[in-house]
Amino acid sequence: PRGGRGGEPVEVAEILTDGCGRIGLAAAKLVARSLGLRDPPAAFQARIGSCKGMWVVDQGGELKNAIEIRKSQRKWDIDWSAKPGGWDFEVKDHVKSSPQDACLHPQLIQVLEAGNVSTESFLALQREQVENFAEERLSTAEACVRCLPHFDQAIENGTRLAQRINDAGLDVREEPAAFAQIVKYQAGTLKSVRDEGRYRCEECWRAFMCPDFSRQLLPDECVFRVPGKGYIEGDVIVSRSPCTAPWDAQKFRALGFEEVRERFGGAGPS
Repeated sequence: PRGGRGGEPVEVAEILTDGCGRIGLAAAKLVARSLGLRDPPAAFQARIGSCKGMWVVDQGGELKNAIEIRKSQRKWDIDWSAKPGGWDFEVKDHVKSSPQDACLHPQLIQVLEAGNVSTESFLALQREQVENFAEERLSTAEACVRCLPHFDQAIENGTRLAQRINDAGLDVREEPAAFAQIVKYQAGTLKSVRDEGRYRCEECWRAFMCPDFSRQLLPDECVFRVPGKGYIEGDVIVSRSPCTAPWDAQKFRALGFEEVRERFGGAGPS
């Protein structure tokens, strides 16, 4: 046990390492350079040999050029000496400087309902977004184009015409053929919102989740920082992706700036 909030003793379990290990800072710099990144990110999602998962960069310098592999990352046993030239560290993704905006979706909604979040909360969110749909997406020429797919991803006989007209400085709402394409596209989007149950939610983000190898956080605590907003403070819901079981969404207490500085120092968690 160690001191918890208020100094009371707290029984500390093992570090959560569900498919998560560490990579030395020197090794992370080499990986980052091979990816064309100026600085190493906080963590990589990768595969090496028969192992896959997250690798958190060890800022303390203990590992240096080493890559630490945990039992939870190993999918099957292999002979590591069977490849004399070494094994490639194949990066699938890595932590970005900003988390992605996320939305509520059927999997998460079902899990939250199982945790006693009222169904009416989600129905109210659906009604609000359906009612505001036209105002947000069709009220101005800028709004019409802003919500369309990127030109490279648009269909040639679909919304590309509207984007070309907008690029020419014309109001797409005054061009019947272009505006008809926009309305058709937005009607499909509205049907998706209504039928598939994917709703925008304030302060909802998608990001990589890493364990606290320093063991300074309590089991119900987390740290989450958003550029432009700072540290998110207070009760938060953290869910896995995919989210299929009731325990895949849990409530945590996010530490604010003052508590992060007190716990981890001025530089924040490493």
